[in-house]
Amino acid sequence: MRAESIDKKEFVLTKQNFVQSERVSQNVFFESSGEYVLPDYMPKVEKLLRAESKILPPSRYMSGGGVQMTGNILHSLIYVGDEGEISATVLPSKYEFTVPYEEGKVPNAIFASPVIDSANCRPCAPRKVTVRSKMRATPRLAYEEDITPFVPSEEGVFMLSGELDTVNMKTLRADNVSVSETVELDIPEKARLIWCGANAAVTDVRTGEGGVQVRGEVYVKLLSVNGTAAEMHTKKIPFEEYLDGELPKKSVATANAYVISTEAGRAEGGALVDAVLTVEAAVYSQCKTDAVFDAYSEKFEMEAEYTKVPVSKLLLCRSSVYNINGRLPQNTLAGYSEMLDAAGASYVDEIVCENGKTTVNGRNNLHFIFKTADGTYSSAEHSLPFKIVLDCESQSAVESVASAAIAGIRTRADGENIVCDIEMALSIRVIEKSETRIVKKADATGAKKCEKSNYPLCLIYPHGESLWSLAKRYHVSPEKLAKVNSINIEKSKYTTPEAISEKKILMLQF
Repeated sequence: MRAESIDKKEFVLTKQNFVQSERVSQNVFFESSGEYVLPDYMPKVEKLLRAESKILPPSRYMSGGGVQMTGNILHSLIYVGDEGEISATVLPSKYEFTVPYEEGKVPNAIFASPVIDSANCRPCAPRKVTVRSKMRATPRLAYEEDITPFVPSEEGVFMLSGELDTVNMKTLRADNVSVSETVELDIPEKARLIWCGANAAVTDVRTGEGGVQVRGEVYVKLLSVNGTAAEMHTKKIPFEEYLDGELPKKSVATANAYVISTEAGRAEGGALVDAVLTVEAAVYSQCKTDAVFDAYSEKFEMEAEYTKVPVSKLLLCRSSVYNINGRLPQNTLAGYSEMLDAAGASYVDEIVCENGKTTVNGRNNLHFIFKTADGTYSSAEHSLPFKIVLDCESQSAVESVASAAIAGIRTRADGENIVCDIEMALSIRVIEKSETRIVKKADATGAKKCEKSNYPLCLIYPHGESLWSLAKRYHVSPEKLAKVNSINIEKSKYTTPEAISEKKILMLQF
């Protein structure tokens, strides 16, 4: 008999199911500049030794079709005054940039850590300086897409269901993390502390269902002067912070710590140092999400609407501190006699994933302040490349993100060379990405124009076909086709051509 005609019906949805897609936006470039007048009680700027800029993590808020990011930059100036003494000051400025997102699709997570490409400081009067910084950020936005499986409202609908691999990302953050400790100082009572700075490095990240535990170290520097003599004091201070958040099992994370402010004052036995940090973690969870990959009906015409969704696999996720060693000729530092301080910034230039390895190539831009043979202070810059190779298997296209920061630098003279031992904090994650097609929705449009028969019909099984493709072509149940032909295979292999031998005669029963 001919199937009964039916009205057009949509399939109803079952429990909601989401897949998260993370998209790396193009680089956003922006600048920050300012003109500063030093107060009269500070020495005039005779010779600028260092202008070090530190960008602090931004605050975020939604505005129209984008995310507004605003934050502060701290410019640390160390210079020689008009009477030959060393002085220092910190000059703050602001920055802002906008991360656009797709119209009508608001991201549920965003991660955008800006970096400074270059900072230029120029004295333009005895107590006036101008500072200009060029910055960039590579935002990563996470969107949630509804892929809720459908349930047919009529019998005779067959669905090819399965699971998607996906990686979900969320960010956890703690502000105003305070770290304090007394630094022993072996300096005369008349010596003054004129500057305090610090960097932070994450050494260990561990996840649990209740959040992320982050451990690290704060590398503190204190600059003291006694007349025209100067000395830099260093100290490592450990810190530990727990970032609360409900996380799926087997989540992993990378983390970064940023020093927001530092204070130091003379105390018995040395100086009491207090540093305030922001600790931020990006948490990644490998998940499996139910989806419908294909569907058809043996009773009525059915139109299925397909959509492509991302499939992701987390290959590498790590935050560690690496020791980078390098050397440079002493003649690079003209007139070098004694090192006062070495500082710098790390930049990741390239990430290569091939042959089961992930290679991170970058450079450490170093800045030195040193004493010359005639007793004056001078400065110089130098760049040392680095290369870190990590095990990471990859079969297809990958998306990688890495950030690096210098935590501490130790220097020593070795013959005619200056040896630099750099402790560099590196955070990296690598995700293998692809996409697959799933059924977004489907509806019935009318009765099928086919005759039903209780008798089996024979056909020759073409090479490369599967039970699913044959059943879909002839509008029959794959289970019925397997039963009639005594083919005993699991449902998971209905789409596998090798499940049936080549050129086998099959019977169909309508």
